[in-house]
Amino acid sequence: MRQVFHEKRMGVQRRRNIARLRGIEFIGVQHLGESKLALFNDPETGTTFSLHAGETIGEAIANIRARFTVVTKSVS
Repeated sequence: MRQVFHEKRMGVQRRRNIARLRGIEFIGVQHLGESKLALFNDPETGTTFSLHAGETIGEAIANIRARFTVVTKSVS
C-alpha cells in the first residue's frame, strides 16, 4: 500500500501509527511559512528527515538508509 504523508486530512495519530509500523518515529510537523513538513526520525541511522512531495514513507526510509550507507562506507 502506498502511504503518502502529504495528505492534508491525515492526522497526527495516523502518521505516528504508520511511522511506528515502519520502524521510525514521527516527530511532528514543522511550519515553514505556508508549507508544512512532516518530520521523522530513523533510529537505525539517527537521521531526522522529511518527505519529498509524492514520496512514500517506504521510499524515504530506503533513500535515507542508502545515503547513510554510502557515507559510512566512504568514511571507513
